[in-house]
Amino acid sequence: MNFWTPLITSAVLLVIYHGLDFYLQFRYHRNTVSFSSLLITPQYVLALLVGIGEYLLEWLLIPGFKSSSFASLCYVLGLTVAVVGDTFRKLGMVHNNVGFTHLIARQRRPEHTLVTDGVYSLCRHPGYAGWFWWCLGVALMQCNPFTLVAYAVVSWRFFYSRIQTEEYYLVSWFQSDYTKYRSAVPSLIPFLDRALGISHRADGKRRKVD
Repeated sequence: MNFWTPLITSAVLLVIYHGLDFYLQFRYHRNTVSFSSLLITPQYVLALLVGIGEYLLEWLLIPGFKSSSFASLCYVLGLTVAVVGDTFRKLGMVHNNVGFTHLIARQRRPEHTLVTDGVYSLCRHPGYAGWFWWCLGVALMQCNPFTLVAYAVVSWRFFYSRIQTEEYYLVSWFQSDYTKYRSAVPSLIPFLDRALGISHRADGKRRKVD
């Protein structure tokens, strides 16, 4: 595996991820879009730097590991996971369009409807699941074992708290329609539904509720 390939690919994925996210937010929420819509925070930048730091350190200390066939396999698998994850997120943004925002809505607005078809028939939070798998894919692509575990733990804890809060409001807005949907459709984030106390029915109906 060439030294630059994972780094350059990571940079391209970052530009695509944040560029398309910003564009879709601008398209559907033009009146509220701002620099923060890029989703680039100091904590996020720190996480990226940790990943790059681990990659450089391991390349210097154990170059054979980073240039091995195993690293090449990790690159292909990681790239696949990252692309699929980001695609999943963008499909969720497009399908839910004006109902998809970067902030948790705590008051129901007219554009808030319960969308359960399309990509939402496979995953009830494609934006969150897509980001989760995208960031793990980038770490795997760089063959960074420490960063992979750290990203998984930190992002899982973040989405556990966020989904718990968001679904509190969704249940209050849509009541039994949402609880039935939640029981039928997974989050696609490992072990998260179990931690939330959600069990999935095999016969759950997936439908769109207006």
